[in-house]
Amino acid sequence: MEDDKVSQPIVLHISGILGRMGQFVYGLGSKDPAFELVHGFDIAQPPDLVHGNHTYPPAEMGAVFRDPTRKPDVLLIFIKDTVAAVEQTKLAAQYGIWVVIGTTGFSASQLAELRDLASRTAILVASNFSLGVTLMAKLTAVMASTLPASYEPGIYEEHHRAKTDAPSGTAKMLAEVIETVRGLVMNQVSSFRGGNIAGIHKVTFAGQHETLRFEHEAGSPVVFAEGAILAVKWIAEREVPGWYTMNQVLGL
Repeated sequence: MEDDKVSQPIVLHISGILGRMGQFVYGLGSKDPAFELVHGFDIAQPPDLVHGNHTYPPAEMGAVFRDPTRKPDVLLIFIKDTVAAVEQTKLAAQYGIWVVIGTTGFSASQLAELRDLASRTAILVASNFSLGVTLMAKLTAVMASTLPASYEPGIYEEHHRAKTDAPSGTAKMLAEVIETVRGLVMNQVSSFRGGNIAGIHKVTFAGQHETLRFEHEAGSPVVFAEGAILAVKWIAEREVPGWYTMNQVLGL
């Protein structure tokens, strides 16, 4: 990435721009003076939202990246297809484009592949862009390392009925935090799907004579779009390739 790139308005492309989160991010980014242009890619192509409004089918991603008048500084990936997310990251790395990924459900081998790509481009992967959840994960690690092993951990999460994966990517991330700190396998992770719940996550440490609970509730999915915008702005300032996290975005 060129040194003067960080001082210029950011050109952002969103993969999955016509999806729920893509639309939230587009709405914020298109009004933010930090961004020069916000384009996108999507498999859904309503006639009034294709080329005229800078939304392209994913098959044209390579052609867009090769065009200096359309090439982005950052590609934000908000799609459900983990295979496509990896392939799009490969393509971005080929053209020196920094990448922020909000896709969840990657396999261990896919994550390893993404980490390898971080030697060629800057990559930030987050299962949840909420600033509160990022801090929650940090505090969960503190609780897991500070409380005695007799304090038993558990995780519970709720989401809207349309969310297909369970447990959520965030619940898995919180479980991994505890597993890493304590060297155990988390079996106490439960989920609920119903209504239009944006997202609730609870971490519990139950001791013999006291219980510690920590809860985060998303009031609106906009909170995730706000965090994604912050992540894009932060990674646009990185001058070298690497593997980055939301902890670094918040200085944790």
